[in-house]
Order: sequence, then structure tokens, then C-alpha cells
Amino acid sequence: MVDIMPGKVYSMFVGLGNSLRGLIDVDKITFLLLYTNPTQKEMADFAATTSIQVRLFTKSEMFFTLKFGTFPWMDSSYTPHLGVTPLQAPPAGGYKMQIALINSMNGRIESVLTSQLPYAFSQKVYDASEEARQRPWDEVVYNQHCYRIMDQYSSSQLASASAIRCTVPCILMETLEATPQSRPSIADIAHGPYQGEPLPKELEPFACYIPDSGNCILCIPECLLTEAKEDGDLNQFEVPVPYRYVLAKGYRMIENNQFVVCDVEYDNMMGVVVPPKYEDDYDEYDYDEGDDDDI
Repeated sequence: MVDIMPGKVYSMFVGLGNSLRGLIDVDKITFLLLYTNPTQKEMADFAATTSIQVRLFTKSEMFFTLKFGTFPWMDSSYTPHLGVTPLQAPPAGGYKMQIALINSMNGRIESVLTSQLPYAFSQKVYDASEEARQRPWDEVVYNQHCYRIMDQYSSSQLASASAIRCTVPCILMETLEATPQSRPSIADIAHGPYQGEPLPKELEPFACYIPDSGNCILCIPECLLTEAKEDGDLNQFEVPVPYRYVLAKGYRMIENNQFVVCDVEYDNMMGVVVPPKYEDDYDEYDYDEGDDDDI
């Protein structure tokens, strides 16, 4: 798997024209948006993207469709039989996702958007992948199926025909690198600078924005505190809690103000559980198992 970082150059991307290609690696889904000499406007529109519509078509073969910013619907086929590493069952937070804008004239990665797919959507992707993996495999037949689907549907029609859907917020990777929030608990999670209401000074070092959670305060749930102290590494028990909940319900500082503790419900599968009224507006997404569009 190549290192998807802005500014990196890979000869393997040169000459691939205008296309969308998918790379799947264990718990991360990467889409390569290849453009021949993208214009300044296209690069600016890509960088200004704040949310992404993602859909999965599963009739005969798997096709991902994406829509974001001013870009049209685009699609990318996928089969687990051609992957280097198989997709694993999604973690509780869902699969990580990133989209790289690449200049296919010189192979340079211009910008990267990063996000987190909802667990429900991720589980549907995994189930479809496993179903496809267990079917008899013939590359010639697979290619025939894909060509037939592409002849029958445009990218927007594939999106309308897709029953598995979500819309997720995203952050530009350069923004992530510049953010001062770099606590160990979120080192491997897409995050950006806090964008919510003013906070007490003592909470500012623990505040951040996470794509699938919105504006949060990194806290240790009260119900996990005993286990955290017995373990010794409190960073492993720090989780993002919607900032509105923390401000409304209260908190306390421990270990010389190195950690925040909040009395919040925590589920091992779903993570932090709070009433909807405390959820941040930034993390709203829709997940629809039905098809409300006809083609």
C-alpha cells in the first residue's frame, strides 16, 4: 500500500487519465481521484470539500459511488479477489476513508481528504465483500459483468440504484497536520481543530474535531476510570465525548490536570452513548438501507 500524503509523487499514477480507483487495506478505504493536470479551480474545489456522499452498488458486482463538492458522481468497481490484503470486519468506529486528488500527468498527490465511515455503513461494505469473496471467481466473467454494468448505468444512475448509503463530514489532510491537538489517544484518528463554542481554559488542550463525532472533548468515562488506573496507561481509555454533553453534565480533572473524567455512558461496540440533543451538528449523516431513487 502506497503512503497517501500530499506532495508525494508516484510513477505508477502517471498516464492513468481521468478516473476514480479504489484501494482497500484491512480497515481503510482509499479512493484515488486521478485528473490530467487538474485546474486551480478543481484543486480549490476539492480542498474546500466538507462532506462526501458514499454509496455502494451490490447487484452482480460491487461498485462504490462518490459525490462531493462541485464534482459529479463518480464510480469505482471493487472485488476482494484482486485485493492485496483482505478487508477485515470493521472496528467499532467504522472504516477510515481517504480520497486523494492526483495529477496523472506527473503522479503527484495534490490534496487528500480524510474521513470516517459510520459503523453501520462499514458493516454493510464488509458483508458485501465477504459475500463476493465466497462466490466462485473468474476474472474474465468479473470484467464482463463490470463492463455490462458500466454500459447500463452512468455514475449517477449507479448512485440512485445503490441501497447502501451514507454522508460523512471530511477534513483536508493538511489541516490535520497543522492542528495542535496531538494527544496519543487520537494520534491514529483523523482529527482537526476544535470549532465549537468557547470552552473553559482547562478544557482547551482536550478539545478537537473528529469527522464522525464532531466537536469533542477527550475524556475518560467514569465507568472506565478504575480499569484505566489498573492498566496504568490512561491514554488508552480517553475517548471523544460531544462537547455539549461535557459542558452540560460536568467533568473533573485528574492526574494534575492531565486528563478529563466525565460521567458518560460507554458501550464497547458503539463507543460513547449520549442523547441526540447533545450531539454536535457537525457529525450528522444519513444512513439508508432503502432505495428512494428510481432510474
